[in-house]
Parts: sequence; structure tokens; C-alpha cells
Amino acid sequence: MPILQFSLFVLYSGLNRILRVSDFSFIGVVLKKGAQAIQSCNTSIKEARTVGLFAVEKTEDLYMVQSALKQWTNGGCLYFPRSRVLATISELGVLTAGEPSNLTELDTRPIWRHTRPMLPHAKSGFHSLAIRADCRAIQVGVGDSCTALSVRCGIRGSDFLKFNSMTNLCSTLMPKQWVCCSEGTLPDKRPKPQPDGTCATHTVVVGDGCFAIADNYGITVDDIDKLNRGTWGWSGCNRLQPGQVICLSKGNTPMPAEIAGVDCGPQKPGTRKPSGEFDGWDLAKLNPCPLNACCSGWGFCGITAEFCTEFPADTGAPGSFKHGTNGCISNCGTEIVGNKTPGGSFARVGYFQAYNFNRDCLYLDARKIEENFKDLTHVHFAFAGLTEDFNINIGDNIREQFDLFNSMKAPFKKILSVGGWAESTEPGTYSRYRQAVSPKNRYKFAQNVVKFLDSHNLDGIDFDWEYPGATDQGIPASNPYDAENYYRFLTQLRVLLGTAPGSRSLSIAIPASYWYLKPFPVRAISVVVDYFIYMTYDLHGQWVLDYGNKFANPGCPNGNCLRSHINRTETYSALAMITKAGVVPEKVFVGVSSYGRSFRMSDPSCTGPQCTFTGAYGHSEAEPGQCTGTGGYIANAELQKILEYTDKGEKGFEAKKWYDAETDSDIMTCMLKYGTRGQGMTDWVAYMDDNTKAKRISWIQGLNMGGISDWALDLGDWFTGIKENGTIGWTVEPGNLDCDPNAWPKTLEDLDANIGKVPIPCRGMALMDILTKELEGAVDKYREISSSDDYKQRFEWYADWVKDSIEPRLMKFTALKTGEGLKYMDCKWSTPYAKGEGPCTEVNLYDPDHADPGGRTVEYTVRDEEGFYNALLKDAGISKEWIEWTTITEPDYCPTCPPKNEFCPPKPCADNYVKYVNVPSRILDKSKIKVEDPKELIDKAIPHIDDVLDLAYITSYELNMGILDADITDVITSLSMPVFMLQDASKSIEEIKKIGKEHHDTKKKELILNILSIVFSIIPFVGFAGQAAGIATRFATAALIIGEIGNAALSVVDIVDNPAAAPFAILGLLIGVEGVQVKGAREAFKKAANVRRALKADGLKSFSQEFVRKDSLVQGLLKKCFK
Repeated sequence: MPILQFSLFVLYSGLNRILRVSDFSFIGVVLKKGAQAIQSCNTSIKEARTVGLFAVEKTEDLYMVQSALKQWTNGGCLYFPRSRVLATISELGVLTAGEPSNLTELDTRPIWRHTRPMLPHAKSGFHSLAIRADCRAIQVGVGDSCTALSVRCGIRGSDFLKFNSMTNLCSTLMPKQWVCCSEGTLPDKRPKPQPDGTCATHTVVVGDGCFAIADNYGITVDDIDKLNRGTWGWSGCNRLQPGQVICLSKGNTPMPAEIAGVDCGPQKPGTRKPSGEFDGWDLAKLNPCPLNACCSGWGFCGITAEFCTEFPADTGAPGSFKHGTNGCISNCGTEIVGNKTPGGSFARVGYFQAYNFNRDCLYLDARKIEENFKDLTHVHFAFAGLTEDFNINIGDNIREQFDLFNSMKAPFKKILSVGGWAESTEPGTYSRYRQAVSPKNRYKFAQNVVKFLDSHNLDGIDFDWEYPGATDQGIPASNPYDAENYYRFLTQLRVLLGTAPGSRSLSIAIPASYWYLKPFPVRAISVVVDYFIYMTYDLHGQWVLDYGNKFANPGCPNGNCLRSHINRTETYSALAMITKAGVVPEKVFVGVSSYGRSFRMSDPSCTGPQCTFTGAYGHSEAEPGQCTGTGGYIANAELQKILEYTDKGEKGFEAKKWYDAETDSDIMTCMLKYGTRGQGMTDWVAYMDDNTKAKRISWIQGLNMGGISDWALDLGDWFTGIKENGTIGWTVEPGNLDCDPNAWPKTLEDLDANIGKVPIPCRGMALMDILTKELEGAVDKYREISSSDDYKQRFEWYADWVKDSIEPRLMKFTALKTGEGLKYMDCKWSTPYAKGEGPCTEVNLYDPDHADPGGRTVEYTVRDEEGFYNALLKDAGISKEWIEWTTITEPDYCPTCPPKNEFCPPKPCADNYVKYVNVPSRILDKSKIKVEDPKELIDKAIPHIDDVLDLAYITSYELNMGILDADITDVITSLSMPVFMLQDASKSIEEIKKIGKEHHDTKKKELILNILSIVFSIIPFVGFAGQAAGIATRFATAALIIGEIGNAALSVVDIVDNPAAAPFAILGLLIGVEGVQVKGAREAFKKAANVRRALKADGLKSFSQEFVRKDSLVQGLLKKCFK
């Protein structure tokens, strides 16, 4: 084995020596004899004299080298069977350091001249080595003793103790402890800082403890604590968290681990570390909350003490907080800022709802404002709107009051308010505000505003857009840039209005909710506007954000607790939020209310802040006020009347009022005559009476805010308007509002157009009356179908025509090149000029070079029977049992000559045909084909349809008599769906009458589709009782057979063939075994209505356009009647 053949030649010596081999010829001789390793090794003596040489030929054997080195390093020797001892190795030596004259002088003499023999002079060799700073070190293993360690080091025990001089070393050995095997100091095995200066890090995993971490990295627990005093989130060894990043060395603080879902702070996903030098305290500045809101220790934004209170951990490290608290890492504190001194005169703003004359009572005329409100500094006329071309629009319903307001001379500033909740969220108008402030339109919009102000006697403009940036208002989500666009529009408008003293004022209304306010760049806007209308009078309500939201009401998991909308503590938090956001207090006009927020109590005996209310998203079951007519929203004037009637003992009224000092609110529980009627005090209302409001205003002024804003002037007292002769208009007393059905509109469309002419307490009755009559008309048509022989005959035609349509549908299904069924078949074909076989989509029966193709044959073979029959049923509606396999010959079209026409030569095309072999065809015996009988289904549905009509009659009667124990909005919402489904087929029923036998060809498809639309409309009336499983799909085969796969009638199949779908569920809740008769009207109608409310826009797409139109009409009427 020549030495030149070796690919690797490894030498090893103990004690960190570098070997010199003085006689390579000797080694070569040994290796030529087949040896692979040579070692000088003895584990029985305490002297480091292991020397080894290992050779391999191939890289595949490197593992053998590694194993040998590991054995030698651990103080062991290699063992080879049949190995022999060589006692003649006398000239292996180690490099030695000379005696330099200067410790800094480099020795550059050749290495081989500085060797000394190793074995004979080992001891003297130790003294000739220069002592290095670091010793050769090994780690203590489990169970190791000093003796074992000296063996592993390959040195004497006495030398081991000399190299490790600690007196109690042998009695205190710990696993992973480092010890010296040579002279020198222990090398620093602790982790080192990263190249960028960041400390060495460890990411905590489940089960980690400080001792284990320290032990693993060769440091102490005390080291860990000291190294992490400035590390983010360090709360001590007893509070390690999985994923936590800690330091194991000196260096810059590391970035903490990212946490999915957090809003603020350095652990928000995607956060980059600061540039340059930084410490843990600098990390707190990363990702601040919008509005400078507090960032809790968990990384969530908020404005209450839950988010804003600092509870630093005992370690004092940045981002750490005490166990059991939330802590706060940035923008902490819940105090109002910048309000040490008053900012100027205190403003008093009142909103005037110009449309108050659309109510049935409680009228305030613009000319009466000055007379009734002596201390106002501003009056906001609410609300103007926007046109599609971004001009100010004064609606017809407020035009008269606007003209009066515009022309009057007043001691207060007259401000026009634009927008409002309805204008901002109604489908027809919400997008105008988004478009108006867009870069493309904002300058034009600003110009239009200025032109309007110039042409009217007004002192300023106020915008009440609710709200740019919002995503949960039941309309398409606002663009995230809308709030920024709003700011830029206001900036443009400010320039046009001017900034000199005496310029017209500019203000906007903003929400006091962090959720809705956070998109607003309020600090920037505050520079542009004169003041903000801060809506601190709507802190709670039955809207989507609160209801079902555990964060909306602290301590209320479902967000449906009885809480005051004017809570003073929460008002203070809102003021702290906006001032911390950078708005100076003098520009904040704080909201106070002249109305109450009411709720239907789940338990009338439970009135505290942990008690709950009923209803659903955006739908309050509280009784509407007699004038305001909106559940959940009631005027102070109405509440005062209720108390007066209660004190007088007026029948049908009951109320109890008290002051709640904790929230600084007046609370009332009450019963209204035009409502629950004898059900007791079911409603809970929070509001401010005159005394409470006066105290609140004084408190706001003491906080050095800029002023207050009262919503709304016309709600605070029992105003009655002005008649032409100057006398006071009619007053509203219980019992003087008679509902006359003869005066009500007769259709949904009429009611929608003339809703203002129907008194508020009568509107529900009018709507219910229309639905009941429409249901009655639809039921009459179905009864006619069930009893008339004319319809029976047409149903027989329907069955025959469906069967006759099977053959052409089969031809289409297997048509060469295009048939849906070809993907499951192969074909063999032949013509006089060619033949072939393969996929049926590739069949070619025509040769362009021959005018007469002649006789051609195509033979079908079904390659995938299961797939073919499944597709035949699914795509064509044809069952396997309805077909047979046969041969069909079809001649080509061949024109013939007229008689006695000598100029028309005979055509050779008579022999042109195609023979289809093994092709599917309808069976000859049509009686074996089962087509569902529509009349049987209609007959089953009639009793259930009658039950719905009876329920409508009874409910309408109870409503008119004032004894209905159910929410009228629930009743109308749930009954409208079955009514409209039955009406869907009314037109089809009329059309069927017009089709006679003579229309066999032209009206066949029309008859079938009309009958199917009837069937699909009534299936839920059978299916809710479990009598029609899968029947919709079976009827749908008729439409498939006649080729109307995309027909609108089929789009409803998925709904009516699903027992869990809304129509089934609603009918089951109304007339099923768990319906009104068992559960009671209130519970049954409520559950049924909630099923309809849960049906979103996507779910309505499967219904007909007429259904969707009428449903939308009813939903709009419900808002007009009761919202």
C-alpha cells in the first residue's frame, strides 16, 4: 500500500502538542504492512502521552477518523483485534517554545528545528513550553470524578489538581462544568455577542428553566438575571414564557419574539428593529397605538385602566409587568392632558333636528329656538345631505325649516350640519361622502360648499360623516384611506373659507369610541377645524359594535349588559383619549344628551350593570316612544310625560326613576301604554334630566373643555310647533291616536312612498295588514290549482312533455364533438374514405375533398359506466332506467327536385347518412318513466299554507287590539319570507291558464318552467315537516331535461332542498311542532326573525329578483317605521 495512495493522513498528540515525525520511512514501512493506525497510548498511567496516527484512503471512511480522534481526546485508546505492540518508536517528538529574550518577539525559525523527543523527555518538555492564556478544557460528565477526569485528560491526578486549583473542586463537580487538562486559565466558554452587537440569545421553550438554560450555556442563573435587566419583557426566572427571547451575554437587547394578533409594541408581526444603538426602553416606542392610546403589556390598544395602568415587574425591565396584571408599555395613563387652564369662552352648541316635523308629535319650530334656549352660542341645523354631483342638498322634508332658519336673525351662530347617521349609512347615499373627499373630487366639493355658504345667511359648516374608515356598519367597508382623504378635504375647505378673524367656522362631529375614532388623523384635523363635536352621548347602544362584543362593555362577556350611554367615567376616558391624541381641550365640545337609550330587560327584576337586555344586532326590543317612534331611542320629553302619567295614575303607564351616582345618570324602568300593555315595567332607560345635565355641563366646564354639544334641542321638552293662527298645535295624550285601516296605503310600494302620512303607532299595523292581504291572495291561487280540472289537465301535459323531451336531450348529451357524456365514452368510426378509433370528441366523418360523404358509421363504447350514468342524471336529469342502447340511422339533408322540372338534375346525396351504433335512446314504454306529479305536492302543502294564513289573521288581530305579545318587527320579518315565496309563483299560475293544447310546440318549455316555479315556492311548506326530502332535486330534473340548466327556477333548488335553510327553519318555528302555539308568540317570532336576519346578501342571491325587491322594501319600511 504505497503512501502516495493515502487521501488523508492524520496525526494526534495529547496535551495540545504538534507532532514531528522524524522517521517517515519507518511509518511508511509499517503502513505498507497493512496497518491503518499507530498509537502511543496507555490508560493505566496518569500522564498525557497519547500520540496517534490514522490513515484512510477514501472520503467514505472519514467517520473512522472522527471516531478515533474522539476516543483519543476522551483519554481512551483504539483497540484492533490481532494488533501488535511496537516498542521501537523512539523519535516522535513535539514542538517546543524556545526561551525568547522578549515576550513579544516572534520566533520565525523552521519548525522542525524546535522539536524535542517526546517519550524520553516528556517531563522536561512541559517546562520548555510557553504557558498559554487558556488551558485545554473538557466538560464534566454525569458521574465524573476527578480521577475519571484526569484519565480523560490523559494526565496524572496530581497534575489535574495543579491545573484546577480550587480546593473543593472534587466535591463540587457538576455536569457540564469546565475543567483544565493543562496549564492556563479556563477558556471563556460562555456565549459571545452576535456580530451586529446584539447579545447572544436563547428562545425559551416549554419546560425551560433558568438553571437548565444556564447549565447548558456554561453560565449561572445569576448571570442570566444580570444580563437581562434591560431585555424586553424580563420578569425574572420564575416567569419565563415560551417564545421569550433572553440574553446569554452582554450586548444590545434583542428583538422579542413576534406574537400573532397583537396591535402595538415591538412584538407586532413584521416589526423591524431600530437602526443604530438602542436598548429595551427604545423598543417600547415601536408601533404606537393610533391616537396615542395605551399599549398594554400584552400588545393591545385601549383607553381604559385595563390598558393604561403600569404595573412594572420587580425586575424593572422594559416591557415587564406584574403577574395578574395587563401592564402598559407606551402612552400610559388615563388622565386628560393640556387642560390646566381654560382656553377661552365656553361654547354651548345645540343640534336642531329640522326633520322633527316628520314625527307625529314633539315639534320644535326654528323660530322658537331663541325663545326656549337663552344660553346657546351655536345652533347646528341638522341635516343637509349631498347630491350625486357633490352639492349641498336641502331635502323637501326640511326645506321650510331651513328657509326659516336661514332668514332669522339670532344671537347665536347659525351652522349648517351635513350628513348624519342615516345619510352616512343608507345604501343610496353612503358612497357620496367617500367619493366627495377623494383626490379627484375634493376641490370641487370644497368649492360647492363655499358657494352654498356664500348664497345663504350662515355662519359656518359642520360635517357629521359617520364614519370614514369604519368596517362594520352593514354597508361595504370604508376604504382605509377615506379618513385621510377627509382630512385633506377639510384642509382644502379651510383654505377656501379663510383663517382670518370673522371667517366662517368649520367643525366636524367625531365618535367617542376608540374603534371608530382611530382611523381619524385627529391631531392633524384639529389644526384645520375650529372645534370638534365629540359624541360622548352614544357610548353604548344596541348596535353591532357593542352587541356580542366582549370588549365593548368591560366585565360583560356578550356586550349586552345594561350600561348608560352617558357614563361620566367613560366620558372622562374618552376625553383623555382625544387630548392624548394631540387635540387641545379648547377645541373639544363635549356631548350631552336630551334623549335616553332604552333596552328591553331580560329580567325585569334585574336592573344593575351586570344585568342583560334582549334583542339582536341593531334591533332593540324596547318600546318606541310615542313621538320618536324608535325602539332603543326615546326623548327626554317622552320620558317626562311617562313619569307624569304614572304620577297621575294614568292607566297603562308605570315607571320608576332613580339617580345612579356611579355613572352620573338618571335611570328609569317603565311600561308604555302603546306597547307591552300589562306586561309590567320591561324597559330600562338611561338619560340626563335637567338637573343631571346642568351638573354634567358644570363638570365639563371645570375640566377646561371648549364647550358642550346637546343632542338634540327638540327632544328636551314637550314642544308643539306653531300654527298659522299663532295658536299652539295639538298635544298628544294617551288614547287620541286612532288607527284607521281605511286610510292606510294598500300596497308595500304605496306605504313606502307615503309612510309619513301614517301615524307612528299605526305603521306596524298597516304593514302587517298589507302582508296579510297579499298572503290571502296567494293562498287563493294555490287553492284554485288544487281544485281546478284545468290545472289537472295541464299537469298531465307537463308529465308528457317532460317525457317527450328526453330523446332530444339524450341526443345533445351524446352529440359528437360537444356532448357532455362523451368524456366517458370511446368511439370507433368509419367512412368510405377513412376510419379510426379513440375519444368521441375526435370523430371526423367528413372529408373536404368529397362533396358526398356517403354512409358513415359511429360505434359508441362506454369506458366509464358509473361516471356516464352519474353525469346523465346530474347534467341531463335522465335516470339510467329511462334509456336503452340501440342503433339509429339518420340520413343527411338531401333536397329533392320539384315535379316535372327538367332543369333540376337528380341529387346523388340520397345515400348520405350516419349510423349510430350502441347509442342511448329513451325507452319506448313511457309509462315506466316516473315524473313527479306537481299536484300531489301542492295538495300536501295546502293545509300548511292555510296554517300560515291563520297565523297571520290572528297576529294581525292581536296587533290591532293591542294585545300582541311579540315584537312587531319580529312578526313582519319572519312572515314576509313565506308570503313572498308564495307570491313568487303567482305570475306563473296566471300564465299556465293561458296555455292550451294547441301550444304544444311553442309553449312546452314555458309550461314546464312555470310549473317548476310553483313547485319550488311551496316545497318549504311541505319540507319543514320532513315530508319532502330531496324532492326539489327530483323536480329539477325536468328543467335539466328540457335544457334549462341555467334557468332562474333552478337557482333556488339548493335552498329549498336543504331542511336547514331559512324557509324551512322559519316555517318550522312558526307553524311546526315547536311553533307559536307551543313556544308562544314572542319567542317563536323572535327566533324565526333571527333566522331571516342571519340570511345575508349572498344568501338572498338564490331567490328571485321579485322576492329580493319586496324583501328589500320591507326591510326599508321596518327602518322607517320603527328605527
